[in-house]
Amino acid sequence: MTPEQWLSKHYPIPASALSEATDEECLLHCENKWEGAKEENLPEGMTYSEHCVGNSGDGLIFDYDTCALCHKYGYETGSCESSTGTQCPIVRMQGSPCYSPYHLNSNVYSASKNDPSPMIDLLKRTLEFVRNGG
Repeated sequence: MTPEQWLSKHYPIPASALSEATDEECLLHCENKWEGAKEENLPEGMTYSEHCVGNSGDGLIFDYDTCALCHKYGYETGSCESSTGTQCPIVRMQGSPCYSPYHLNSNVYSASKNDPSPMIDLLKRTLEFVRNGG
């Protein structure tokens, strides 16, 4: 797989294009991106490190700019709320954002700095929460 093929598979459209999408669509987009950061899904020569999939420090940065949920819920303000006051489904599910302290003064985003597994787990749990009406 080439880096271009990886991008086409794991980040096929910009997160900004999903600002009006459903929570489920946003979560699936996010999960697909983070799944792509697993070592077994990376093209040869590419790594996931410091929230970035790339080669020699150049690549796709995993932050609010590439997060569909962030674009839907307060990208400009960091509020984790839509313009109508609806909270991000992660906040609705766990009571705090992915980047805010929770269990043992840690947070999922920071814990996923060099290992995408914590964020993938959070996204899967949040997707289940949304599919169950949350």
